[in-house]
Amino acid sequence: MIRTLRELALPAGTPYAFVAGESTMVTTVRRHLCAERGIARERVYFGGYWKVAPH
Repeated sequence: MIRTLRELALPAGTPYAFVAGESTMVTTVRRHLCAERGIARERVYFGGYWKVAPH
């Protein structure tokens, strides 16, 4: 998932992202969008709705 996002060309302009899903995944995606892509934190909504249980 994150590898695909890293390879994705984002559209021009002022982006807004809505990320929802497994807790660890959405945190990783938000970190990527803000720290690596430079999107302002207030322009990224993220919600972790469940957490994968350890085996």
